Amino acid sequence: MRMNWNYIAGFFDGEGSLTVYQKKKDKFGRAVTLAMSQKPREVLEQIKLFLSKEGCKAYITKPSKRNINILYMGSATSVLIFCNKVKDRTIVKKDKIIKAIKELSTWKTHTVIKPRDVRLIHILRQKGFTMKAIAKRINRSESTVHYQLNKDKRAMLKV
Repeated sequence: MRMNWNYIAGFFDGEGSLTVYQKKKDKFGRAVTLAMSQKPREVLEQIKLFLSKEGCKAYITKPSKRNINILYMGSATSVLIFCNKVKDRTIVKKDKIIKAIKELSTWKTHTVIKPRDVRLIHILRQKGFTMKAIAKRINRSESTVHYQLNKDKRAMLKV
């Protein structure tokens, strides 16, 4: 099966849930959860792979006692990307998605960088480009480029 946004939107409309809520009255008390569940794990793995290529971070839980696998997204940026892609392809959850987009658009979030842009950042840096030049080339902020370069350095140090 070739995964696409139409399939994922239909799957989410039938097997998904979306929750945006305020835990406390401060800016750090907000949370978002998007989930899709199914017994067979294979389809969720394909969806996760497709989503990662589109800049959405997702993970799949181990099967529950009832042998159900759940794909989760908890990043506001990832959920916002997802909602914008499926909003015109859903029926049942369309109103909830539009409401979530409106709410999540007001949140200050970290920018998700697609894997191809991460590779480009490193290639350009190795060629001697400044962070400012890289940011201009990939149409991102300097702080996003700086964050990505340092994030990858920290990950290498942990190994």
